[in-house]
This record gives sequence, C-alpha cells and structure tokens, in this order.
Amino acid sequence: MIFITETFFRKWKKSWLVVCLGGPVRYYKNKRSDKPQKSFNLKLECMAVKSGRQCHYLLPPNGVDSSCLIELIFTGDRTLRLCAQNPEATKMWLQAFKRAQSDKELPTPRYERRNWNKEEIEEEEER
Repeated sequence: MIFITETFFRKWKKSWLVVCLGGPVRYYKNKRSDKPQKSFNLKLECMAVKSGRQCHYLLPPNGVDSSCLIELIFTGDRTLRLCAQNPEATKMWLQAFKRAQSDKELPTPRYERRNWNKEEIEEEEER
C-alpha cells in the first residue's frame, strides 16, 4: 500500500502498487482491483527517480515525513508521485524500482525433488 497523487494539487490517495522485474509498474485503486488505473514501464520509459529532499515541492500526507516522498519521471511529461508510509518502506520501494530497471533477475530457489524412503523420513523428523 502506498499513497499516490497524479497532479500537483490533488489529494493523496491510498493505492495498490505492483512493481515487476523487467520494468512494468501498475497501480490499482485497491488490492482487489482487476484493472490497473495506470501502468508504466520503468525500464523503457523512466528518465529519473527522485526521493526525499529532491521532492521539496511536494507536501506529504498528514503525519508522514517528507523523506518518504518519491517521484518517478517518465517520458512524455508524465510523472508518478508517491509517498510511502515510513522511511523503511521508502527504501524498500526505491530498491524495488532500481531492481525493476536492471537486467538482473532475482535468484530463484532450487529445490531438490526426490522420493524419500521410510527411514529417511523418520531421520528427518527426528532432527
């Protein structure tokens, strides 16, 4: 959950933001919405990511520190202004945006799949 405002003078609204590897960013009205309100591609369209003091012209929602502000600037004079709920969440969102822009994929865990016999199961349960 994150606060989003689309224009400079609009009020902040809570929205559901989804960031994917490869760059897609979509935001929804709420967690249960099927259709995104807007979608952007960080990898192809994002020109800059600003945060904290770089967003000095934005006022955060009541009770939220200005260090939680984030602004994504896209091609075509489009911007997405965000405000996380706390500084830790801000760091998490910035890392997610950076990772979505990179070519590196997240490591996927590898699981060993095999059939265990009865003795192996018992040994594992004892541990």
